[in-house]
Amino acid sequence: MMGSAEGELTLKIEKLIYGGWGLARCDPGHGLFHGKQKVVLVPDVLPGEEVRVKLISRRKDYAKAILIDVLTPSPYRSHPPCPVFGTCGGCHLQHMDKSAQVTYKQAVLEETLQRIGQITASPQPIMTAPDPYYYRHRVQLRLLREGQSLKMGFYQRESHHLVPVKGCTILHPELEGVMKSLQEPLLNGLPFLFNPTEMHLQYSIHSTQVLIVFYAEGVKPEGLTEFYTHLKKQMPLVGIVVYTKNKRREVRGQPFLLHRLKDMSFRISDQTFAQPNWTMNELITNKLLEYAQLKGEETVLELYSGMGNFGLSLAQRSRYVIAVESSPQAVQDARYNAQLNHVTNFEIYHLKAEKGLARLLKKLSAIDLVFLDPPRQGASFNILKQVCRLQSPRILYLSCDPTTLARDLRFLLQRGYQLRQIQPFDFLPQTYHLEILVQLEKKAKV
Repeated sequence: MMGSAEGELTLKIEKLIYGGWGLARCDPGHGLFHGKQKVVLVPDVLPGEEVRVKLISRRKDYAKAILIDVLTPSPYRSHPPCPVFGTCGGCHLQHMDKSAQVTYKQAVLEETLQRIGQITASPQPIMTAPDPYYYRHRVQLRLLREGQSLKMGFYQRESHHLVPVKGCTILHPELEGVMKSLQEPLLNGLPFLFNPTEMHLQYSIHSTQVLIVFYAEGVKPEGLTEFYTHLKKQMPLVGIVVYTKNKRREVRGQPFLLHRLKDMSFRISDQTFAQPNWTMNELITNKLLEYAQLKGEETVLELYSGMGNFGLSLAQRSRYVIAVESSPQAVQDARYNAQLNHVTNFEIYHLKAEKGLARLLKKLSAIDLVFLDPPRQGASFNILKQVCRLQSPRILYLSCDPTTLARDLRFLLQRGYQLRQIQPFDFLPQTYHLEILVQLEKKAKV
């Protein structure tokens, strides 16, 4: 019912949808939506809860609200250990116990496949992380100057308002320690940087070293050297990199970290993408190799290959891997990693445009397996068309977004492929994010 305050409502939460939002429906009788029933999206709630909310925005088909009070809490409600949960936009599910998080993600995946892809499927049970906290070994922090000092933090959900933090409960403890060590330098304003905007912290659980990356308008080289020398005495710092607006790059120490995966070593440079949960990365690799069913005679095409995280493991078990990646730094790392691990049957192409990829694909024949690991926006239809023209008997698709996965799977299923397995991973606990590995096979011609 309508509350006394303007724009306040009491609602019953029906379910959670992708993004961690609670979905409720406002009756036409409220008069807020011109006599029409309206969907209202609310963060930090659970299915079945009766809640008091305040509307903050209205669209044609839905409205958004903020939570004021939980009137009838769910039995699955949990006390968030983070003091800024609900304000900081980094986590979405700390108010939900671990088992309920997994149930929610499984349901969202099935519903998304059906709604967007018209796919009725039963994914395998979600593979969960060993520890729902303290798992991330990479983090991007925003910086805001106030007077002579700098504050570090994360943006509030759906805004550019900075929420200052001193630590983070989903970060590896070593990175939390780094954040604490940086509090005094930030308080002093990092005077060697002009208008810094971001600070990225990266940690290797294998070399136990830290890499720091700053983004700023400018840098004083002498001050950077002094800061790097000072910081190395306080932490296992391997290097500091500064990027400026004029594309200048200043490096002190080395601009990369070394990681281990199974029996291989990987160099990951400061701007090369790497999975932020390395333990789960190994679980995904194991499942990928299981689904690949390689016998040592196959030719594999890998798209969006990155620094060779998956491709080199595939190469160890196949005849040849042809990889494609658009990031020049990732391509350099992949080539270095192939040499480092003595993998000679791995070839990577630096291709940015779809036209360049189309030219390469026209030259290929007899591809036994295609593996795609696209970014959140998924693979474009032009890429998928080219893949289908190869007539590969098998496709593996690793997705980090159920919505674009459902769209792309629908495209592939309409062109002669069928689903064999869908394996989701709770890759980033306390957030709504999922990784999903899908195995497809070409339908046999009748």
